[in-house]
Order: sequence, then C-alpha cells, then structure tokens
Amino acid sequence: MFSAIALSGMLLMNNEIKPIPPKIEDFGFLTGTWECSVWEGIFEEVWNTPRGNSITNMGRHFKDGKMTFMEFVSIEQDANGGWGMHMIFGQLQKGEKKPTSFKLDSFKENEVVFVNLKNDFPTHIKYWKPAENKLNCLISGRADGKEEKTLFEFKK
Repeated sequence: MFSAIALSGMLLMNNEIKPIPPKIEDFGFLTGTWECSVWEGIFEEVWNTPRGNSITNMGRHFKDGKMTFMEFVSIEQDANGGWGMHMIFGQLQKGEKKPTSFKLDSFKENEVVFVNLKNDFPTHIKYWKPAENKLNCLISGRADGKEEKTLFEFKK
C-alpha cells in the first residue's frame, strides 16, 4: 500500500512543470544605454523601454573613430504568445537587409536566451544582468567550421 506522500511524489514526477511565459515587462532589465570594449573598439547598445508587445535595440560598433557595424533588434511576442528576437545586422553597406530571427529558448529573472540553429553565427544569444549597472551578452555558434563565442561585458 502506497502512502499519500509517495503517491503525491509519483504524481509530481509524472506531471511536467511548465515555466510561466514572460511578459513584455520582464525584458525591462535590458533597458538603458550600454557600452563595452570588444573587437578592438567600442560596442554600444541602446535598449528602449518595453511597450506594447515589443522592446527594441539599436547597436553599433566603432573602431578608430569610425562605425564598422550596426544592428537593429526587436524582441516581440507572436500571435501564439511565443517570443522571438528579430535582428537586422551587418557591415555598413547599402541594399536590402532581411531580418534574422531567433526563438526564445529560456527565460528567468534578468536572463534570456534566444536560439536559431539554422543561422551560421550566432546560433545562440544570451543576455543576463549580473549587477545593477552591468549587462552581459554572449553570442555563440559555428563560424568558419569551428565553435566561436564572443562575450560583451556592457556597463551603463
């Protein structure tokens, strides 16, 4: 005969606990103007306040006093309640640029991971806030046939 405690333990093991999906306000930890040294220059990201169903970012890299790279990012909720990150990025050049999309993989307070395994680099984008005036971003994936990672240690 099973005890009530053993039975409830078995029920907990058989039921999958699903995380509560984030609300747009939960991405607010990204908000602000952030800067770090990387790629022999300075990278800057400006995250706007979350509004409606999105939060947006403009990023740019400077080296030797010239902008070498820029990106525009939107984290948005889709019609099914899922979250995606959509990026338009690249070197400075004219012409049409199509967004690269990443799907929310995991979320917890002050940390978010987006994934697109079909993208060459990056395939994973992780943001987390280790302290009040710090924001880290780790991009990783395969570049030129080998695993690559770049850590951005932003300060306000």
